[in-house]
Amino acid sequence: MKASHVIWAAVLAGVIGGLVLIRLHDADSSNPSSPALEQAEASASVAAGASSSRAALQRCQLMAQPDDACRQLWADNRRHFLGLDTSSSAAAGD
Repeated sequence: MKASHVIWAAVLAGVIGGLVLIRLHDADSSNPSSPALEQAEASASVAAGASSSRAALQRCQLMAQPDDACRQLWADNRRHFLGLDTSSSAAAGD
């Protein structure tokens, strides 16, 4: 009989602990100035930008005669890959 009380107490403590964690997570998610939320949004926008530029690079790769936009995209991608400053390099190339 005593062991069943211990089991029920452990289950109750686990449920209460889980509810507290859920409540803390919801309170943090609803805070628009949360650093974790801002970082997640920034990561999502970077990933979206990376996938769109990757798609553009793939489109350019399939072209028989790349246009000037593709050449510029390749140059920017090369500068980014090499860690060069894209703003000063682009201004110097014009």
